[in-house]
Amino acid sequence: MDEEKEFYVTYRIEGRYVAKVLAKDLEEALDKAEDKYCLADFGVLPDEYIDGEPIIVEDQDGNFVWEK
Repeated sequence: MDEEKEFYVTYRIEGRYVAKVLAKDLEEALDKAEDKYCLADFGVLPDEYIDGEPIIVEDQDGNFVWEK
């Protein structure tokens, strides 16, 4: 019988993080959202495995104001 060995299986996890910010314009909203994203807690997921970029900006009424 073969002895069991330890294996590390990596999963790519895709999801979305929404940062709610108050801003005067789109540029300020993106800057503030970046700050919130950088401070967000994604649980046990190590920071070096977290990679993200903004893809959508919506106003308070749910209207898209920017999309990548």
